[in-house]
Amino acid sequence: MLFSSESDDAGAALVDRILLAARTPFSYEGVELTVSASVGVSSYPHCGETCPELLHSADAAMYRIKNNGRNGCHFFSVGSSDALAQQQSFIAARLALETDLHHAVQNQEMFLAYQPIFNTVNRRLHGLEALIRWRRADGSLVPPDVFIPIAEQSHLIVDIGKWVVAQACRDLAALRAARFRDLTVHVNMAASEFASSTLPAELLAQVSALGLDPRSLTLELTEGMLMKRPDQVIPVMRAIRQLGFGISLDDFGMGHSSLALLKNLPISSLKIDRSFVRDLAQQRNDRAIVKTILDLGRHMGLEVIAEGVETAPQLEVLQQSGCRLIQGFLLARPMPLADLLANFASNGQTHSLSVPVPLAL
Repeated sequence: MLFSSESDDAGAALVDRILLAARTPFSYEGVELTVSASVGVSSYPHCGETCPELLHSADAAMYRIKNNGRNGCHFFSVGSSDALAQQQSFIAARLALETDLHHAVQNQEMFLAYQPIFNTVNRRLHGLEALIRWRRADGSLVPPDVFIPIAEQSHLIVDIGKWVVAQACRDLAALRAARFRDLTVHVNMAASEFASSTLPAELLAQVSALGLDPRSLTLELTEGMLMKRPDQVIPVMRAIRQLGFGISLDDFGMGHSSLALLKNLPISSLKIDRSFVRDLAQQRNDRAIVKTILDLGRHMGLEVIAEGVETAPQLEVLQQSGCRLIQGFLLARPMPLADLLANFASNGQTHSLSVPVPLAL
């Protein structure tokens, strides 16, 4: 948002009205929802004298409020003579990374790592979560929390998402050939992918071409992403479920959706957010929340997976609470497909895998 410095008061008033409008609840299918807005403001001539400079400053201000928790406004301020130059340098670096990301997709610099999901009751591997990784040509790794937000903001996330699904299906076929027959592979997807009406047919074509059962592929969608476009996403979710694919609601419990909406969602599993697992051994409230989610999943016929399990006390509390599906560094870190095949031995009678580390049963 751009203003002349002479209209700062008017600009601030307008921003307040925008934020108020965004926070005003609205109803969707009988469920009350709210959205938030992150607004960046720059003024002429203090924040720049050309349109590109002003837009860069407004963009930088918007990212400042996003980094500070979103749902607010930030006015770009040149606090020193070199502040604008520093900010422009930051933006230039971000644009360069976006360009590199385009090339990474084209040059096959992306690969998948798989984090196991264990069933602690029968002590076997239940599934895998496919996690995208970016290794540059020089061998350096770019963290996902750096490039995924850029991919989402530049709409590259759709192209990346299609590649992830295709590669995960190819890897799943390789696992089947190696007698890993009972595994379910979980793939993270963005709301913009779920909003495409062609997604169900594309997914079915992917698995059919490789002779895979749709039930062996589960798509993960966060609560927050779902609530951005519920009117577009939910019909596509229903079509996907009708074809046999699984859908998991990730980061469950973060408060984005209501129980009234949850009961109508076409999902097959829930993932307990790691924020409830982190202090599970010390916090009684976290234990109560986790137990409630487990009971909810059981009564609704949903699988419940606890993610982010990193300590033995966390695992012990989860098992005592009746959680059987566990994912986290305590049991296994993400690994490339080749390492997965090398580290786990298939059981010829059950076509499942033995847990390679001791569990606190």
